[in-house]
Amino acid sequence: MLPSNVLGRCLGTAPFLLIIIDFMVYKDAYKQLEIVLQEIAQIKTIYQRACEKKNTKDFDGCLWTLRNTLEGICKNIYQNEFNIKTDGLDLRNIIKKLEEEKKIPKNIMPHVRTIQTFGNFGSHNSDSSTGKLNEKMIQPPLTSMEVFLNWFISEYHEVPEKPQKASSKQTNILDYIFPTELLKSIYSSIEKIFS
Repeated sequence: MLPSNVLGRCLGTAPFLLIIIDFMVYKDAYKQLEIVLQEIAQIKTIYQRACEKKNTKDFDGCLWTLRNTLEGICKNIYQNEFNIKTDGLDLRNIIKKLEEEKKIPKNIMPHVRTIQTFGNFGSHNSDSSTGKLNEKMIQPPLTSMEVFLNWFISEYHEVPEKPQKASSKQTNILDYIFPTELLKSIYSSIEKIFS
């Protein structure tokens, strides 16, 4: 049997160890969320370029950029779901695998196919017999991308919409989801203990 003072020290540190373990798990989740938010920001940037191309009447470029946005989203899902890189896989095969494995809901797949079809047309539209594109012609893939992007962010990654800022100190979405300042100070204290 352990002496009472040793037993007391062990029992007294158990909650502290649980706090450290919980914090380490939280820290990993926080880092993962930061990565997801960065990936979403990159994908949104590509989508914004597509919208800019539409506004400048570069309709082929808009479709091609929508296809790039689709590819970024599908690669993200593929890598998250199968934990493997998409090197060597073309968009068609990535989408096929995601559809077969039911990683994208059935009600979203027609939107994916719309973007893919129009995007392929935009990237290979060098034949003058196909006619000129106009704003009405590119509206279906733009609408489909809105649906797919909203599903990807809010349902697939479960990132809530960013609420209005309560103060000027809050600068990113993580400040709304987690009490980051408190956690940063706890993390700093724990780092000092172990360094």
